[in-house]
Amino acid sequence: MSYIVHHEMLKRLQIVSVSYFLIAVLLLLEVSPVYAEELAVLYRGIRPLGMGNAFTAVSSDENALFYNPAGLKLSSAEKKVALVNPLLEVSDVTLDLNKDYTTLNKNSPSEVSNFLGKRIGEQHHLRASLFPHIAVPPFAIGILTQVTADIAVRNPVFPEMETNVRTDIGLLVGGARDFGRGLLGGMTVKYIQREGIVKTYTATDILNGTFHPENDFKKDADFAFDLGGMAHLSEWTPLQKWDPIAGIVLQNITDLDFGEVGVHPMQLNIGVAIHPEIGWGKSTIAFDLVDLTRRVSEDNDLGKRTHLGAEFKFKKIVSARLGFNQGYFTGGLTFDFWFVQLDVATFAEELGASFKQRKNRRTVAQLSFGF
Repeated sequence: MSYIVHHEMLKRLQIVSVSYFLIAVLLLLEVSPVYAEELAVLYRGIRPLGMGNAFTAVSSDENALFYNPAGLKLSSAEKKVALVNPLLEVSDVTLDLNKDYTTLNKNSPSEVSNFLGKRIGEQHHLRASLFPHIAVPPFAIGILTQVTADIAVRNPVFPEMETNVRTDIGLLVGGARDFGRGLLGGMTVKYIQREGIVKTYTATDILNGTFHPENDFKKDADFAFDLGGMAHLSEWTPLQKWDPIAGIVLQNITDLDFGEVGVHPMQLNIGVAIHPEIGWGKSTIAFDLVDLTRRVSEDNDLGKRTHLGAEFKFKKIVSARLGFNQGYFTGGLTFDFWFVQLDVATFAEELGASFKQRKNRRTVAQLSFGF
C-alpha cells in the first residue's frame, strides 16, 4: 500500500515539475512583436534556393513543375530521372538548439537559465521531402511527399506556441510547347492532399490534462494548375551571345485551398535571365519578382518579393550558386556523378512584415539517386 502511495506521489511530483518547466520555457521563449509572415510556398527546390530562388526564367529541370512549366521546352532542359532523392532542411537556430541541449548540464540552474535565455526570439523550422520524378523534356511528372514544421513561442505575459505542422502528398504533371519565334508555353497540373495542425496553443492548453494535439489534425485536398511562358529575347534583340530569357508564370490557378491547414493563393511571378559566355563552363544570372498582385501576403513590401541569383557549371560535374533571397545571401553547390548527386545550400527567409527585418537562416541538403 505504501508503495502505491509513494509511486503516486512521485508521479504527481513529475507532472508538477514538467508543468513548471514548460511554463518557464514558454515564458522565456519570447518572440519579437513582429510575428512570422513567411510567404507561403508549396515547395522550394534546392537548386533554386542556392541561387536566391530566382528561377522563373531559368526552370530547365524538374523544378519547372513548381516554378515555370514553360522551362521544360528550353534548349538547356535535360532528361533527368530521380528514383530516390531525400531532402532535409533545418533552420540554424534549431541546429544550435540541438547542439546546446546535448552538452547542457541539466543539474546546473545557471546553465539551464542561460540555455533558455538564448532561445529568446527564435522560430524553429524543419522540412523533409521526397520528390521522385521523371523529366523527359518537354514533359515531366513527379510525386511529392513533404513534411514541414514551423514552431514559435510568443507573448511573454500570456505565452502562446504557434504551431504549423503539415504533411503534403501529391502528384504533379507538366508539359511545354514551342510556339515559334522564341516563345514557349507550359502548364502544370497538381493535386495535393494535406494533413496537419495550424493552431496556437496557450500554456494552459499544454499543461492541462486534456492536451491531445493529435486530435487537432485536419485533412483536406485540392488541385490547381500553373500556366507559364518564356521568351527568348535573342529573337527580338541583338544580344544573342547572352541568350536573354524573360519568364512569366501564373501559379495556383483556382487556389490551392486546404481549409484550416493553409491556403496557397493564385500568384503572378516574373523573371529574367541571361547566360554570359565563360571559357570554363556555363553561367546564368537571374532576377525575379514574385507575388506581384500581393495575394500571398497582405503586406506590400517589394523587398520580400525580390530574388537575384547566379549559377556556374564546371564540366557538368560541379555547379556553384550564389544569390540574394529577399535581401539575404544564399549559396549552393552540386556534385553530379551521373547516378548519384549531392546538393547543399544555405539561404535565409524573411519572417518579418518588411524587407530585412527578421531573418531565419536555413541549411538544406539533398542526396539523389537516378540518371
